[in-house]
Amino acid sequence: MTFKEAKRVCRKVGTAHASGDALRSMYAELIVTTHPGINQHSAEKFYTHLQGYPDAEVEQRARHLLRNGLDAADVLWV
Repeated sequence: MTFKEAKRVCRKVGTAHASGDALRSMYAELIVTTHPGINQHSAEKFYTHLQGYPDAEVEQRARHLLRNGLDAADVLWV
């Protein structure tokens, strides 16, 4: 599923009920809006990064990236 499709699904089901790729897109956008030095267009890169994690670990990885701005920036440089 592409990032745009996942965003559409997330809007349709709502963030409280998001799962799978919709959850990944929600966290990708949240990471981008939380860290002021990261460009809004980088959300797709975070989405791709979070696709590398199983559904059970997505929330944990996203919360780590939300807390640690340097680790979030490392995702963009890889």
